[in-house]
Amino acid sequence: MYGLHRARIRHLRIQRGYPQRELAERAGITQEYLSAIERGSRVPSLEVFLLLAEALGVPPSILLSRKSSS
Repeated sequence: MYGLHRARIRHLRIQRGYPQRELAERAGITQEYLSAIERGSRVPSLEVFLLLAEALGVPPSILLSRKSSS
């Protein structure tokens, strides 16, 4: 199930035209940490998960959804 979350984060980042560096800065995390989250080698804490949702401009539930979003 975690694979869905990391894939959704990456999908939304690309959809919004954010390079990893920009999304990381918006979320207040390092680019290396974001890259590890997207690769699946790190699992974000709840706090980071919420920061990423905010930085992407979506409710956290969108990151958990199986459906596509805009």
